[in-house]
Amino acid sequence: MTAAIGQGRRARGSVVVFAAGNGGPNEDSNRDAYANHPGVLAVGAVDHRGRPSSYAEPGANVLVSAPSMSLLRRSNGIADIWTTDISGPRGLAAGTRPENADYTAFAGGSSASAPMVSGVVALMLEANPGLSWRDVRWLLARTARPADLGLKLADPSAMNTHGFHPLVGFGRVHAGDAVQAAKNFSNLPPERSCDSGVQWIDQPIGDAPVPALVATARFEACDLKTVESVQVTLTVDHPYGADLDVVLISPTGARSQLARPHLCPADLFGPCGDLSRGWTFHSVRHMGEPLHAAVQNAFTHQAHQGWQLQLKDGQAGDTGHWRSWRLLITGH
Repeated sequence: MTAAIGQGRRARGSVVVFAAGNGGPNEDSNRDAYANHPGVLAVGAVDHRGRPSSYAEPGANVLVSAPSMSLLRRSNGIADIWTTDISGPRGLAAGTRPENADYTAFAGGSSASAPMVSGVVALMLEANPGLSWRDVRWLLARTARPADLGLKLADPSAMNTHGFHPLVGFGRVHAGDAVQAAKNFSNLPPERSCDSGVQWIDQPIGDAPVPALVATARFEACDLKTVESVQVTLTVDHPYGADLDVVLISPTGARSQLARPHLCPADLFGPCGDLSRGWTFHSVRHMGEPLHAAVQNAFTHQAHQGWQLQLKDGQAGDTGHWRSWRLLITGH
């Protein structure tokens, strides 16, 4: 994927779209290595009413959402997602009518919403083949329409007026608006990056409900004005990493929830939520923000210097040790 993003389409970059996941509120798309990749467009799911599907998996990496079923099962014809099937009786479809053998309504999850975004991307590239993969990501975020979040509140965003929410990203993808915006779009400036390097913390993490540990990275000399993507690499020794609550706060006061305390099933490949070998979290939530904010920011009306990472143990029972972290910001 890294090679495709860097070298595909004559170095404009292949556009890689991935499903954000179907684990629901107890899982996190930031822990899915594919959807969490910094060059991937992670897509969440909304139902036919524009509401987050019951299985929608949150994450600071979720860019936009697209339609799918409400539940991971057939919807009795009310709001099915139809797709082509393996021809004949070998596919998912059932029944005696010929069309049942070649088409199926049993398409759901973010696995159905992701290819819808891929189709929108294809239309955008048809309208403007000169778009880079970064241009596509930017335009999809900019043109997405609000999802129906009900009682949930979106966080203010620099990309739009309706905000960002980890279940739906910047909102519902809109093909017409995205294609129209693509037609005459001037490419984003060349990508720049700011790298804090590995910062050693070496502090014990007390058991819940102790206050959060805080680390700060500053980029006074970095030649980058507008953020597109943020990566946080975190190394922590903890016997039950699912206890950890990890939040990145930008100079504007905007927050990326990178990890939230949760219960997780038995892990056959190691301790639950293991971060001992390091894990890189990806966030698009800060897209469009300035690298440096004014003394008083528009989100919290408080002064906030640098980029802060807050880490704490959110569930009783275990303690740990915060070894290091690294912040990498890309943009233009």
